[in-house]
Amino acid sequence: MSLKGRDKRRRKRQRAAARRLAEHQRFDLGSIPEITVCPWVLANGQSCGKELAPFSLGYCEEHWPEHLQMRDIAFNIEMRSIALTTMQYAEYLETWEWKAKRAQAIALAGGRCRLCNRPQDNVILNVHHRTYDRRGYEDMDDLTVLCQDCHAKFHCKPVWPR
Repeated sequence: MSLKGRDKRRRKRQRAAARRLAEHQRFDLGSIPEITVCPWVLANGQSCGKELAPFSLGYCEEHWPEHLQMRDIAFNIEMRSIALTTMQYAEYLETWEWKAKRAQAIALAGGRCRLCNRPQDNVILNVHHRTYDRRGYEDMDDLTVLCQDCHAKFHCKPVWPR
């Protein structure tokens, strides 16, 4: 018997054992505690606590639609977050999320450039990303408000006289 044939059979047995283990783990529900009361938290901080019917979906009939709505909202927020972090930068700068964040940064800077302190009445202000790691959900510390001339200096671009 060749070593190649023995290795093939050994790998086949290992794959079969792995499949059996996965099947066992997939259907072993003994370690999962059964939920018997509705876990929905009410406005007063108390849980609903209504008795659940056997084979229910984890919430009472009253709170199941609310749970689905909250799950959909959370899903939409997560999808939008992924979209913001993966879209092209120029496209991101056109989103309402960026425009709101930009306005907030300018307001926090008092409507002035952080380097030369010129007010926005005299210049166009840009909001510079100090890091792109959290694009789409930037902290205010990630952003710096600069006039166009100072922003050009940050990016080592020549500033032409006006």
